[in-house]
Amino acid sequence: MENVVRKNEENDTRVTLREVLRAIGRWNWASKLFVLSLVILYLPVIRESAELWFTDDSRAQGVFIFPISIALLWLLRDSIAEARKSPKPVGLVLIGVGLLIEAVSWHLRIKCLGEWTLIPVIAGTVLITHGSDLWRVIRFPIWFLLFAGGLPSQLVDPLNQWLQMQSTNGAVLLAQIVGIPVIQMGNIISIPGHTLEVANVCSGFQKTEAFIAFALLYAYFYRMRIGKTALFTLAAFPIALVANIVRIAGLVAVTDLFGNRAFEMAHDPAEVVVVVIAFVLFVWLGRKMGCEKTRFSR
Repeated sequence: MENVVRKNEENDTRVTLREVLRAIGRWNWASKLFVLSLVILYLPVIRESAELWFTDDSRAQGVFIFPISIALLWLLRDSIAEARKSPKPVGLVLIGVGLLIEAVSWHLRIKCLGEWTLIPVIAGTVLITHGSDLWRVIRFPIWFLLFAGGLPSQLVDPLNQWLQMQSTNGAVLLAQIVGIPVIQMGNIISIPGHTLEVANVCSGFQKTEAFIAFALLYAYFYRMRIGKTALFTLAAFPIALVANIVRIAGLVAVTDLFGNRAFEMAHDPAEVVVVVIAFVLFVWLGRKMGCEKTRFSR
């Protein structure tokens, strides 16, 4: 009986959506106008990003980033409500720098840079309207938005090519180990009667970026210290590379045994299977690092 009462009391102290909306309603008109102006200013930037999420396979993971950040903010709502209000004028500097870079990036059409400037602008807005206590609570969900912006092509292309070749080399080696006769010419894999190309989209870079985001999210949930977080995040690189090698080698084997029709049928499901395997590896590694209770557990 005592446990039930205690649980009910805890539930009563949780912040509800209605209370969050009421708190926003209590803002003064200047704060509301300022936040609304920033939202309107960044709507074109977010719209362009959203178009890429649905049209560019290499940016598809971006569609999940904003919902994840919003979900994290909702989970942190109690801590947000408890944050001490102490506005910091330095927030104006961050807002000014962020808006200046955003204007330059918009003029030069450097899309990812414009998306990244959302971070200092939000940070500055939080500091000038509320203070550093609130920023410490919400900084991870806000920094996580960096993954929605993607990376510039000047950095992506060399990494993409390197991963493309390493994935091809590893898949060919694995296929040879299991006895499949293969011939490699760059990123082209030839087997009797069939030729497969490891295209840029199959290089594994997209999985690497997604796995890095997942690793940081997992480390945040389980309150990993900075050393463990770095190690856990670095593990995303070999996990992504090995997963991609297994996927490509598996598709080579399927094509060798059953032909092109089977390859087409197995292509997309193989991606899902590899992601599930990688997820299991991350969870296993997290358990080995002592991750048992999340920061949101009661």
